[in-house]
Amino acid sequence: MNINAFSAKKWTNEQVMVVIDAIKLEPCLYVVNSANYHNKHLRNEALNRVSDAVRETHRNVITIHNMLYIHFRYINHLFGIIIS
Repeated sequence: MNINAFSAKKWTNEQVMVVIDAIKLEPCLYVVNSANYHNKHLRNEALNRVSDAVRETHRNVITIHNMLYIHFRYINHLFGIIIS
């Protein structure tokens, strides 16, 4: 599965790594059993910080975040990887 398959913007591996590093600093975007995960305002603020950090539009960051999530789910389904 290619991250760029569903995105209008083409992402390099380096750009994807920068986005991943920026998202890692925002647990409310990926810790699903956290109360903050369901807080739309906090998630929106976190996405704005990620957008600023990677110098991309909010829409592009949401798109790559969703594509990374889909890609993770696909790999997890194939190999049964559990990351805590």
